[in-house]
Amino acid sequence: MKTQEDELRQELDSVDGYSAIKQVATHLGEYTKLKLEYHSLDSAEKVGSGISSAVFIVVTLILALLAYFFVMLFAGFALSYYTDSAMTGFGIIAGFHVFLLLLYALIHKLFIKKTITDTIMVKALKAIKKDG
Repeated sequence: MKTQEDELRQELDSVDGYSAIKQVATHLGEYTKLKLEYHSLDSAEKVGSGISSAVFIVVTLILALLAYFFVMLFAGFALSYYTDSAMTGFGIIAGFHVFLLLLYALIHKLFIKKTITDTIMVKALKAIKKDG
């Protein structure tokens, strides 16, 4: 009764050296082609995931800005009602936004830019470490 190991030995003994090298070269070529295909599919998946996330973020920002616009419009009308002047009510809202803009300009370089840069670098390094 022949075992699987005996069958493999017999098959290997019947193969000459040139044929074995040819088979190794053939399998190496197939392996290389499959590895390249795997990496291109993996890259396509990552690009697709990135685009999907970007689209989600853009749509979310558009909807959030639309909601913010209507809330500020409501706040302007509400302040107009309480101050008995549309110009004063909407002026207060405009002043609030100018204040927020100045505050953002002052703290942007100190906190926000560094935080965003650090976050992006950490994620990029994690992705490189995961792939490598």
